[in-house]
Amino acid sequence: MDRDDGRDAISNLPDSVLLHILSFLPPRDAVRTVMVPGFRYLWTSTRHLSFDHRPYHDRKKLETAFEVDDKFVDFTDHVLTLHESPTIDSFRLNLNCASEVDPHDSENEEYVTPVRRRTWTKLDTCSSLVELKLASCVVRPVAGRVQLRSLRRLFMNKIDLTENKMADIPSGSPPLKELSLEDCYGLHEPKFCCGPSIEELNLERCGGLEKLDLTRSDIKHLMIDHYGDLELVCPNVKILDIAGCLDYVKVTDMSSLVDTSLCFSDYKIYPPGEYCEFRLLLEKLSCSTYFMPCDWCILVLTMWELTNHPCPSFAWKHVTLQMHLRKQYVFGICSLLRNSHFLETLTIYVYPERDDNKAKWRSVDGTFPCLEHQLKHVKIYGYVLEPDVNELIEFLFKNAQVLEKMEISIEKTLQQTCSKYMFSSDIGHPSKDYCTSDALLEFSQKFLSFPRASTRAVLHLG
Repeated sequence: MDRDDGRDAISNLPDSVLLHILSFLPPRDAVRTVMVPGFRYLWTSTRHLSFDHRPYHDRKKLETAFEVDDKFVDFTDHVLTLHESPTIDSFRLNLNCASEVDPHDSENEEYVTPVRRRTWTKLDTCSSLVELKLASCVVRPVAGRVQLRSLRRLFMNKIDLTENKMADIPSGSPPLKELSLEDCYGLHEPKFCCGPSIEELNLERCGGLEKLDLTRSDIKHLMIDHYGDLELVCPNVKILDIAGCLDYVKVTDMSSLVDTSLCFSDYKIYPPGEYCEFRLLLEKLSCSTYFMPCDWCILVLTMWELTNHPCPSFAWKHVTLQMHLRKQYVFGICSLLRNSHFLETLTIYVYPERDDNKAKWRSVDGTFPCLEHQLKHVKIYGYVLEPDVNELIEFLFKNAQVLEKMEISIEKTLQQTCSKYMFSSDIGHPSKDYCTSDALLEFSQKFLSFPRASTRAVLHLG
């Protein structure tokens, strides 16, 4: 481009490209482009609106720590008034720094009401909004019903809700597919009807929740991170992720369950006989084809194994473990193998063990029906050069009589789940010093020398 023609590269870009650039800017910066040649009032046609109270909040002034800044209200109202695009792809309103404001305080009401009124007016006229994120807002009835006919994903954070509000919100959005509630209070026994076609429901730390009845809904994926006691009725749920510090979980009618994961953050150890509720939970979840327990679950199985406490039988066909292979987990894994009569695939993501509490697989004995008749595929990923992992692989080769494939890889890692709270972290790739060429050669030669119960067993190293 000729630098002497008096024009810059941005001024010559088409409006569609300039609008795409604006979509990456906060509203305050997008509005300032009115002074930039080529942009002018193009910001009024952006399809992405995001309003965040935090830049307006002065953390040094304690007396205004929980107030809504009037400049933020004026700016938001100004942008929504001048905005002209009939299409909004995403909308976000965050009042996080004012999250402790009493929504019923008349002094705060005069600040928040204009934003709320203008916001809902804008949203109600937007028939193409696909994703909506609301944080630290007040949700109240408005005149008529807000109709968001294209909304597919709704995220709400730090919002006071009730069963009636929860029923009204999705009813105006027939195509809603994903609903996420985080730190939302006021829901005790919400019920979801068949009207909205919600397929995925994510609930994280929703205080007060006691029972979730999904009998009349078509929700297929439920992720719940909770604490205390909880009752679930989920006849149509196919994917279930349960996490948190839960004292008691009662599940009813899990007939459609296919994929389940458990991640309890409460690591209190009780006498084996006090885990009767956990036993009932495992029995209800045993119909799931895929199962991923946390290490706390394995510890409970260890206690049952060591104390000859009866363990239920499981119908899982695919089990995934993510853990350190410590000595206290050996008997729990053995219990899982011994009572999973239909297990076909076992996947283990191994963390490195930095103490002397190593697993001793060579001392394991007993019968394992799944190793004799069912287990065909074993996958071990992560820190596979550890001595205890070597013993585990040797044990499986020696006892898995119908094994067809053993896949071992240092490169593959556990993919993050839908919730950042479900598992502590990705295992990550071992360092280059850990998997040198000499170590890998010694590792592969050792595995190839292991005796195999199955003549069809093939070893894949990656």
